[in-house]
Amino acid sequence: MEDASRESARDIELVALYDLPARLTFAGACLGSASPVCIAGIDGEVYLPLLHASGDYPSLVHPSLDGLPGHVETLLLRRGERDHWFWGTVRSWNSVLREVNRAEVGVLLFRFGGVSSGEVQYGEYLHGRGYPIGNPVDRIFQHIDSWFEALRLWVRALTTQHVDEQVDTKSLTVAAQGLEMLTVEGQKVSLPRTPSSITVRVMDFDPLDLKTWQRALNLVSQGVALPIEYSLVGSARVELRLGQHRRAVVDAAMAVELALTAFLNASLSILPPGLQTTLNRNEQTLGWLIKTMPLTKALPTAISSVLNQLPADCESGLLITRNDVVHRNKAVTYAEASKTVEIAASVVKLVNPLPI
Repeated sequence: MEDASRESARDIELVALYDLPARLTFAGACLGSASPVCIAGIDGEVYLPLLHASGDYPSLVHPSLDGLPGHVETLLLRRGERDHWFWGTVRSWNSVLREVNRAEVGVLLFRFGGVSSGEVQYGEYLHGRGYPIGNPVDRIFQHIDSWFEALRLWVRALTTQHVDEQVDTKSLTVAAQGLEMLTVEGQKVSLPRTPSSITVRVMDFDPLDLKTWQRALNLVSQGVALPIEYSLVGSARVELRLGQHRRAVVDAAMAVELALTAFLNASLSILPPGLQTTLNRNEQTLGWLIKTMPLTKALPTAISSVLNQLPADCESGLLITRNDVVHRNKAVTYAEASKTVEIAASVVKLVNPLPI
């Protein structure tokens, strides 16, 4: 094993590729950008792929490798050379202006600087320097998945993107996928038939612009946790997309109950005594929070002004649907569940706005 500590002390750069567990959708203007990032306490930059517009078929290619030896491209980016869709897919393209409206990105490139050569060792390799090991390298390997999980939650909350591998796989389905069939008539054999029906489900959500992307990266780098109610709304949207309508309703309603309870508990000392008692004894229900609380007199203005802005259909579109699912074991349609999720999202944003 080669020990870099025997060399003269100097900083080295860690260059990494990360194949995302679920793709992120960006506005075209973001492609090729670099943004600050911090993973496992190690500062660096994350790069989005570049647009390669050749003829009428635009594609995504690896980011600029300025200042790096040519060996980096040979060793680290070889998968992208073999797979045309490795870096992602252009989803909306203006062929007249030759501009990308939105693109799905599947791989990120990282460059981490300021790592001491004394912290990195290398595996044995006859023809040069082997693979790196050591504290900073190990930390990034250990934390990259949890970093993306935190990023996934923030992107869901900031853009309503699903960022879920199960949703990704369901966006394109092939009827009878994997089936091949031919005929045999005596000595005559037909050519095999393969599936010919493809269904593409188009998802409508806001792509990440550069400001929102950098905001999400910054929140994750600072270790800011997404409030649980936002995470539940995000999960409800994923469940809705996967056809799990009842689970979507339950998670959406739970998000509202958590958000309203936390909102009231934050102002517990200035609430009327009766309400304080109810909260202290954990006697509040979702129905009580939605129907009783907004009608309560003598509420502080800061609380009543928020409660008066609750959606008008909060009871009919969320509470009753939740009760049908939980207490009456009823099935719900996509439209009913979707309405519940959107009401929950608006309530959560109202009572607990995200940090700027």
